[in-house]
Amino acid sequence: MKPYYQDKWVTIYHGDCREILPELAIPFLSVDLLCTDPVWPGCKWNMPGKDEARELLIWLYKEACQLTQRLILIMGCDVDVRLLSGVPSRMPFFTVCWLKRTPPVYKGKLLYSADVAYIFGENYPGHLLSSEITGPSLGRKEYKNTHPAPRNLRHIRQLVSKYTAEGWLLLDPFMGSGTLIQAAREANRRCIGIDVKEEYCEIAARRCSQEIMELKV
Repeated sequence: MKPYYQDKWVTIYHGDCREILPELAIPFLSVDLLCTDPVWPGCKWNMPGKDEARELLIWLYKEACQLTQRLILIMGCDVDVRLLSGVPSRMPFFTVCWLKRTPPVYKGKLLYSADVAYIFGENYPGHLLSSEITGPSLGRKEYKNTHPAPRNLRHIRQLVSKYTAEGWLLLDPFMGSGTLIQAAREANRRCIGIDVKEEYCEIAARRCSQEIMELKV
């Protein structure tokens, strides 16, 4: 299968991860960490997969998680935690990491102050792993990004630095505009990213080739 983009650290595939990942399973066998921010059930934005968000999570637990012993799943603090019940039992719960929003924003009556990285598995590097990661809440205008919900690069850089080791292979089957793969590449981690929308693959590829740079705040 021909990648959409590839360099020393990053490989990007365009297409449905449910179709692409089975073809990659044989040559890659396993990855050190599956870290992803899938479309959340109840998503209000016009994002690919929003109408089958629960089905995609079930697939993630049953299929993608078979390639690794570690999972970091990023969701909103208002997403029903019972959706995590499908995480394979062989992946013990490790911790939650709060991705703080500064300043917080209102979602109806809820003062939305953080997203949450749910961390499963064992043998994470480091001896002091923070349960809170902070950073400003930068919207898509600051990121020069057409994705409706771009992930905060500062948050993901800290996740990568604290919860992975140099040389690890990371996988993001719901890559979006490529925040994880950019952070992984900067930290000398290999990363495979997959997204069904070609526009987002193009943004991610340009970020990796340093043609798109985030505004420094």
